[in-house]
Amino acid sequence: MLEKAYERVEFLYGEVARTWPGFIARPGQRQMMHAALLTFLSASLPEGDGARPGHHLALLEAGTGTGKTVAYSIAAIVASELLDKPVIVSTATVALQEQLFFKDLPRLAKVIPDLRFELLKGRGRYVCESRLEAALNDVAQDGLFDEGSQEALNGAGSSRRDGARDAAQTKRWFAKVAKSFRNGKWDGDMDSLAKLPDLGDWQRVQASGSACNGGQCEHFRTCAFFKARRRAAAATIQVANHALILAALQTDSALIDPANTLFVFDEAHHLPGIAGEQFACRARLGASVSLLASLRALANRHSRDMPASTRPDLTAFGQVISECTDKLGLLEGYWSDNHLVSVDKTVHRFREGRIPEALIPECEQLAALLGSVAAVVEAIANALKEPDESRSPAEREEQIRVGVELGAHLSRLQAMQRLFSAWATHDVVAWAKWLEYAPPFTASAAGTSQVTYQATSGAHGPPSAPGAVHVDAWLCASPMTAAQSLSRGLWKNVSAAVCTSATLTACGRFDFFDRLSGINRFPERRAMVVASPFDYRRQGELRIAPMNNSPKSADFS
Repeated sequence: MLEKAYERVEFLYGEVARTWPGFIARPGQRQMMHAALLTFLSASLPEGDGARPGHHLALLEAGTGTGKTVAYSIAAIVASELLDKPVIVSTATVALQEQLFFKDLPRLAKVIPDLRFELLKGRGRYVCESRLEAALNDVAQDGLFDEGSQEALNGAGSSRRDGARDAAQTKRWFAKVAKSFRNGKWDGDMDSLAKLPDLGDWQRVQASGSACNGGQCEHFRTCAFFKARRRAAAATIQVANHALILAALQTDSALIDPANTLFVFDEAHHLPGIAGEQFACRARLGASVSLLASLRALANRHSRDMPASTRPDLTAFGQVISECTDKLGLLEGYWSDNHLVSVDKTVHRFREGRIPEALIPECEQLAALLGSVAAVVEAIANALKEPDESRSPAEREEQIRVGVELGAHLSRLQAMQRLFSAWATHDVVAWAKWLEYAPPFTASAAGTSQVTYQATSGAHGPPSAPGAVHVDAWLCASPMTAAQSLSRGLWKNVSAAVCTSATLTACGRFDFFDRLSGINRFPERRAMVVASPFDYRRQGELRIAPMNNSPKSADFS
């Protein structure tokens, strides 16, 4: 196989050199190509909990001008042909992703006519036709989309809109994109819209794995996400980004099968930092209570018609929700009574990642309670998504819609559960834990979304009245290093992976990247530095620009 692979690689490399205008074969490029090929041909299936020596992993630093893309692409294509495995090329920046997809791979396709490549995107980049219909019909969405619920886990103010946007304006946008989608002028991909949508609007209609009804959905054949997924599945090379790969592996997404995929991580020096952000978690305290209150009302309203054998115990469920709310109120009382964050002091960090001892058991119990809530919500959502022939078409449509919307909030509950589990844990390598001040929001007076957590005067105050304004906070946790998560979740599970960049070493050694990425736990990994073909002494010029400010000054940039 190795001899056959080398012959094929050299043939394709020769064709590229012969047909690409201005192409110059470089020794470092061929050296990198052969190292990548050996790594891919060492692909193997993960061995359960057994240790893998690391022959399936490589660190290849190649200086500027080496031609990394051609080197790893040819090696990956040949390995894919011989091993019958797809290739995912992951980048850190949109610029390189676009260069790969619109320039480098189309040029390679002229040399290899049967080469197919596609962009791989997460489900949330595509519209869900069922959710779009519900939004277009001005369905109230059962109160789950008030500002509080929407911000429960979306990131620091990420769903806050830029300027006022009334309901009529939102509905006009839904109508416009629905028309474009139905007449084929829009493919359902958010990135192909002429103008990026308001984030709050998009969150109402984006596809979600936990809200998806799969093949039972009436829109399955026309679904934008599944169409894109079928195209990607037929491609030799799928172009993605680091954040998507890590998110898919973290959630066990069916989008990627790491054990049967060859990976290239270009711009790999960004991987540890992106992984740290990806594995971090955060939740807005008061808005999380709003979400729980909404889910409790929805469960009461929609589980009564479920078969007795699968119907949840609503009394017990309500009690669990109340216990969650009480513990969230206790946390709110702690930071409020101790004046940890405010408009003047926006961040409070816990020293060495240790929260007060008295709060650890509360967070442990809260994580377990949220797991129970998620299990009930998932059961109700699945039951509602099952077709019920005893109901009228309109009733079935409404039932399925509510099931889909309930499913959309499972990921939020699970993220809350991860956050409080992290808060309750102090590993040998500590997690950073902190609070961030959140601008006040007003409790909703309508529907089920009324915020009912206790007032800031203490955990035993009266429930919030509609229109009451709260000072709120984000609860945050992040690993200091993603090494352990990358080692267990990525390197141990992939068939084979090549990490490349012009800047993988520090002071001439891979130690720093090794440690941050967790790849140092695989002793037989390949590591190689390929020198740049540029003669920097003769071809480079170092210029130091005169600056008015010290680099430590905020005005420096």
